[in-house]
Amino acid sequence: MSIEEKVRGPETDSTFNDQRGKLENALSPVAKHLPHPNIITCRIRPALAAIGLALQPISPVAASCFYGANSLCDWFDGMSARVNNQRTAEGERMDPFVDKVINASYLAYLAIMEAETLAFQIASGVAVAADAYGQSVGDRGPLIEQGKEYCRVTKNPHGCKIVEGGKVSSAMANLSGKVKMALQSVAILAMMLGGDNEAIEYASTVSLSIASVLGGIGIAQRMSVKKVLSESEK
Repeated sequence: MSIEEKVRGPETDSTFNDQRGKLENALSPVAKHLPHPNIITCRIRPALAAIGLALQPISPVAASCFYGANSLCDWFDGMSARVNNQRTAEGERMDPFVDKVINASYLAYLAIMEAETLAFQIASGVAVAADAYGQSVGDRGPLIEQGKEYCRVTKNPHGCKIVEGGKVSSAMANLSGKVKMALQSVAILAMMLGGDNEAIEYASTVSLSIASVLGGIGIAQRMSVKKVLSESEK
């Protein structure tokens, strides 16, 4: 049993990775034409998200399309890295960093400008705080240093060292973290398109609350990975 299986449990993550692998193998002709994953993560995704946020007061539908394109690129950068053997340690840190900065920006905007209930504002604040803490633990380092690293990778995306395929790191996102980000994204899209609807705002609040719980589970899993890796190096 691998280190990853020992700390996360073989069944859920293995099933997810197997299904994702099958899909990406089928799409490998497309993946081979994708830009370098660090370009997608550090340049394309923030640009799409920024345009979407700027468009939200003008056209929520257009804004949600740009946010959705950013979310789709979150999968494309990982697929490009895996299929084209371009996994880098910097990319593994920057991918969740960019995820959290983008979602925090949208949640802050929605909570301040469009939310009508205190519950959604609190759920948004908890989600952002939990993400900030989760991003700073494990092997990811202090947030300020990650911001500096983001600037370096954005400037020179091809200058990162390729890491060995299948190597486990506590900086890597896990299944709990992926589901958490998916729930956050659903809540954000729902609020962008129908935040004036009370039922949608309530459902988005519940989605964010569940996401925060999953974020805590993901943090615990990554700390377990770090512990096992530390013990294996002794």
